[in-house]
Amino acid sequence: MRLRAILALALALVLEGCGSLERRVSREMLVPRSDWLAEPDDLGLAFEEFRLPTGDDLEVHGWFVPAVGERHGTVVLCHGNAANISYYHPYLAFLHDAGLDVVLFDYRGYGRSTGEVSVDALFTDTEAVLAHVRARDDVDPDRVALFGASLGSIVALRTAARHPEVAAVVVEDVASPHAALTRALGGRATARLVEWFVLPGGLEPRDNAARYTGPILFVTGEYEPTRVEHLAAFERAAGPAQCWVLPRTGHAPDGLLEHDGEYQAQVARFLVDALAGRPNRLGPVRVVGPPGEREVDVAVLDEDGTHVEFALVDAAGDVTYLRTRSSGGRARARVTGEFRFVAAAAYDRVVEADDGSWTEVPGPLTIAEDQRLQLVNLAGIVRESLHPLPTARVFAEEVARMERESGPLHPLLATELCRAWLDVGRVLFTSDEPTDREAGRALLRRCIASEPAHPELHYWPAARYTAGFHDQAAVDAARTLLEAP
Repeated sequence: MRLRAILALALALVLEGCGSLERRVSREMLVPRSDWLAEPDDLGLAFEEFRLPTGDDLEVHGWFVPAVGERHGTVVLCHGNAANISYYHPYLAFLHDAGLDVVLFDYRGYGRSTGEVSVDALFTDTEAVLAHVRARDDVDPDRVALFGASLGSIVALRTAARHPEVAAVVVEDVASPHAALTRALGGRATARLVEWFVLPGGLEPRDNAARYTGPILFVTGEYEPTRVEHLAAFERAAGPAQCWVLPRTGHAPDGLLEHDGEYQAQVARFLVDALAGRPNRLGPVRVVGPPGEREVDVAVLDEDGTHVEFALVDAAGDVTYLRTRSSGGRARARVTGEFRFVAAAAYDRVVEADDGSWTEVPGPLTIAEDQRLQLVNLAGIVRESLHPLPTARVFAEEVARMERESGPLHPLLATELCRAWLDVGRVLFTSDEPTDREAGRALLRRCIASEPAHPELHYWPAARYTAGFHDQAAVDAARTLLEAP
């Protein structure tokens, strides 16, 4: 079967030519989005729109959003697949708040950039934008960083490997193109043929990390499917590198949700420090000691008492976390078992227990995600049950309890629950019990109120990312129910 696939591919190369096949591969791998959400001025931010000619009457579209007040440097954001720059306002907001100029642009065929999608253009367009940014009079060319998310992490690493003038790099959820092709095509040999004849060279993140000597922050999630590939690139980094394996976290932008507050602070701190020429907060992680008495050890540049989390990852990608505090400029933890990779991260937003252990302080969105999961599960039972009324009552009681204990639900959560407000509210509203009908009326009013004033700014950064408001039909249905005689 593999031989047949190789022969078929070879024949395609002969009959169609590499250029034609490259277009086919690009169209199948790259998924631009046509919908357009938020622009910087929707966040109240001044910005400059630019369009860079890239030959053949094509142009790359982007935004330059200057920092306000003290400026620490410039970060160029390389976005992921199945998106465009209008999806990235949550990243724009926290990077800009950190005193960074933020540059967002769309690859060819994405967003408002012209032309057809192309794997090769991912890199040539990024290099064109990087050159444009570094040539600006209002940008310090020695303080320009790249930030790549998902597909953009591959782009950012390859660009940095070819442009050592890049001052720092942040990459989130790096995947191996070779591994992805091997999985998709069913064999390594077929994948190699596509790489040799169709795709631009030098794509592998491990190789590019080994070529770039500047500081890199690697960020991935405990549940990210490609975390082993990501860690393999971190392991090969030639320059000072840190890796944060986010607990309870899936694919980007899930870190913005599960580690709300800590994620933004740590990424911003890394970029500001790196662009100022300051060393990484943590040194390289070492494994020391004889078998049976091994420890993981990392130098800590902050004051003693820094809260450090080690992530030990085995060959299958399973993660074990160890938490400690630094003393004497180092953090150490005893380890058992076998692991393939080890990484460390320092936390600032923590609460300590009497026994010296510590946990991360959950941010507002992190708390809201726990509430969402509980309420969505209850709403699902209401939808599927032959006798939904008892669960609908429990739903209403849980909402009341949450708000008594924690205050009003987060506005983004209230919007994300729009469909649940309708489905549960309808059940209660049609009950024969007056108290049920009043509770249902309250939930239907919540559904109507959940419609955001700026639909383009709504988002929910779970692994299955919600971007924009898509529940107008639910709002209309709730309004119709309440207005019925």
